Amino acid sequence: MEDSFRFFSNKSCKYYPCHQGIEEINCLFCYCPFYTWNRCPGKNYFKEKEDGRRVKVCTECSFCHDPQNYEKVLSILKMGEEEYTESIFASDADEAVESYENDEAVADDKVCMGNDEDVCFFGIGVGPGNPKLLTMEAMEAIRKSNCLILPAKDKESCRAYEIARKSMPEIEDKDCIFYPFPMTMDEASLNSFHKEVSKKVIELLKEKKNVGFLTIGDVSIYSTFIYIEKLVKEASFKTKYISGISSFSAAASRLGIPLTIGKEELHIIPSGGDIDAALKLNGTLVFMKSGKKLKELKEKLLELSRVKDIEVFSVSNCGMENEIVCKELEKIDVDSSYLTVVIVK
Repeated sequence: MEDSFRFFSNKSCKYYPCHQGIEEINCLFCYCPFYTWNRCPGKNYFKEKEDGRRVKVCTECSFCHDPQNYEKVLSILKMGEEEYTESIFASDADEAVESYENDEAVADDKVCMGNDEDVCFFGIGVGPGNPKLLTMEAMEAIRKSNCLILPAKDKESCRAYEIARKSMPEIEDKDCIFYPFPMTMDEASLNSFHKEVSKKVIELLKEKKNVGFLTIGDVSIYSTFIYIEKLVKEASFKTKYISGISSFSAAASRLGIPLTIGKEELHIIPSGGDIDAALKLNGTLVFMKSGKKLKELKEKLLELSRVKDIEVFSVSNCGMENEIVCKELEKIDVDSSYLTVVIVK
């Protein structure tokens, strides 16, 4: 082939030919643009070093160097790693991009997904309480997990597990490891807990096991998984957030109210947040897990209601059998569950 914008062969390079089994090598993508991707269209595998780090080995891959794959490389790059990976998990990779074939044909799959060392630590949000709100992606991640980490002393006391079990009874066959969450705000104790759990997760991943961490609501919102995932990722293992429906989104739907309209702002205040500072904000306020400070919050909202027109709603144990919905500030029970969401508009 002649040199062009689609093809360039640098035969003067001391490494040429850098790959065997291909007649003409396209040097346009000298450094593979997919090397940092956990899953890519090439033939590769991951090798674990003595220090526990994983290294991607691509010596048998010639995907980017095959002149016929120029358009395919561009198409996959336009998709991006996340969309391309999702297309694989959804078994739609053959539709997302045509596979390539070389002399050594990668098994029967049209797109090579790496080998079984490409394990993953899933953070799985199971939603607020109603098992019908468990997403298909969450169920798929649970099925793929060889072991589940539960932030509780047993299955019966783990709300996230019970929510998932009602939608997929087969979860009872999964191996589970229990880590009761320390009810403390002491940073040293929490760091120690996170390191202990991450150490176990890494140990399982090294055994080529997928690990799932169940959490109520959405995994990206004030979840314990966030801290553990950071440590696992630093050890060079693959992690993935599986989003779930948040408690405040479900609460708003249960109340039949919008969270925001037009240009209104939305503020999420955690259980230990500054109530006084939050009440000075404009827009919709959501106080999460407000049970422990509900008495203080109600008193301050009653005081605010005397000088400002506000609407206050609350939902306790959203989606669960003991759910309590309240649409009047005066009727909010200050002894409500820890899992109480208060919405102020």
